[in-house]
Amino acid sequence: MLGTKEATWNTKATKIMASDCLANINAVSQTYKRGLQELENIGVNLIKTKEVLTTLAKC
Repeated sequence: MLGTKEATWNTKATKIMASDCLANINAVSQTYKRGLQELENIGVNLIKTKEVLTTLAKC
């Protein structure tokens, strides 16, 4: 069983790791969005997954 100090440290470490993880997810998401925008800027036609599935469902 963990003592109070260890439990407090584990809680803080978990919060820090979760915060770091969220920051990484946000960074990747922003990079992905910028990449899509750059593709659109050079004229690449982007098709969303929903559009593909809707089209396939009509076949």
